[in-house]
Amino acid sequence: MTQEQLSAYFDARKAQGFNTIQISLLPFIGTHPKETNAYDKLPFNNRNLASPLLIGTPTADSTSVDYDYWDHVEYAIDLANSKNLLLNLVPCWYGFGGADWRGYVTETNVVPYAEFLASRFGNKPNIMWLHGGDNNPDTDTARVPAGLSTANKITATNTFANTLRSRSLVSHLASYHAKRPVSSYDYFNGQPWHTYASAYSREQTYQYVSSSYGRGLPTVMTEAYYDNRSVNPVLNRQRLRAQAWWSYLSGAAGFAYGHENVWGTEGWEAFLNAPSALDAIEVKRFIESRAGSKLKPVPSLLTQGYGSSVVGSLDKATTLLSDNKKIAIGYFPNSRSVTIDLTQFVGGAVNPGQPVRNDGSWVLTDIWNPNESWTETVTQNPGDGGGTSGELWTLTDPWVLTESWTNPSSGGGTGTTEGTAWNIANIWNGTEAWSV
Repeated sequence: MTQEQLSAYFDARKAQGFNTIQISLLPFIGTHPKETNAYDKLPFNNRNLASPLLIGTPTADSTSVDYDYWDHVEYAIDLANSKNLLLNLVPCWYGFGGADWRGYVTETNVVPYAEFLASRFGNKPNIMWLHGGDNNPDTDTARVPAGLSTANKITATNTFANTLRSRSLVSHLASYHAKRPVSSYDYFNGQPWHTYASAYSREQTYQYVSSSYGRGLPTVMTEAYYDNRSVNPVLNRQRLRAQAWWSYLSGAAGFAYGHENVWGTEGWEAFLNAPSALDAIEVKRFIESRAGSKLKPVPSLLTQGYGSSVVGSLDKATTLLSDNKKIAIGYFPNSRSVTIDLTQFVGGAVNPGQPVRNDGSWVLTDIWNPNESWTETVTQNPGDGGGTSGELWTLTDPWVLTESWTNPSSGGGTGTTEGTAWNIANIWNGTEAWSV
């Protein structure tokens, strides 16, 4: 991208609500024929990581003869910072099967490359690092070009990442992007530089976040399936957004959204406002609106209704519970009956409320049940229609009575007398009325 294109892209994503952009510092030489950047500049002399190709004096003027590849990288970083955007930088994309830069990585040339990156960008406040790239560092070498190194890269990666961290003025977050569906924990747990866990997932993102969550580091779903894939599975809008909901409600600290027509930076303008991008931001906004609740995944909150983990299905439910045990959030991609274990909550005043969003998330209030559980039917709004009706609920400040009380049922009064059947009002799935 040119400077102007970078600015347009950053502005668009910022306006949508994204806070981080993932960028590969180097071209995908194994899959894309063009090795130069938008200004026809190369990153290295003869693809030697120890020899960055530098021209004249560093400058931000793209019309100058001195404007080299690394000037453009710095321009992108500083531009993002001016727009309050974080960049997740991949310094050396290894590639699927090692097709890109893995074969050029050695235990010796990574040291000067790391030192160069640290001296040039180590003081930048708005970057984090993602090492590797679609590759397991031990034996994943099926597509390494002939004549290049197929050696184990674990030591080289540790040397690179530890040098970069130790020589930088800012202790940036860093992780490793392995082969789908491998976690960075599998190779680099305990390394000083490994400061967040990278989960790389198939469609069932809850499985891969759950395997990393609770092990001491924040987990980020750095890649799931992108929109507009050309090979199976091709996910529709609901299945795409389910990946984000499942990730966050399984404990992820972040979710990386992707679109096949955007990541390659060719013709990306036409796909910036894809519905899947807007859905991903709705998920982010909802989670941010509950940021003060200190929510954690609790897979035992329901005694009925979690569904199954069948590949390709939208059956799995995920749930969060706040530290103070007064707020719960559940995600249900399809219709079902759910039973909530209210023994996991603490007693307190009930806060009657209105539906919190117009896309089907809703608030349940006035929960009173003698058996310390509560059952509700979650009905998926027919069709996709651009919303997420019926997929999300929030249970706020439930209070379990010790006295005998009739379970909610249709008809009856308002529950003001022991044993009276009652209705729950203000339960909305977007276009239809909820009833109990």
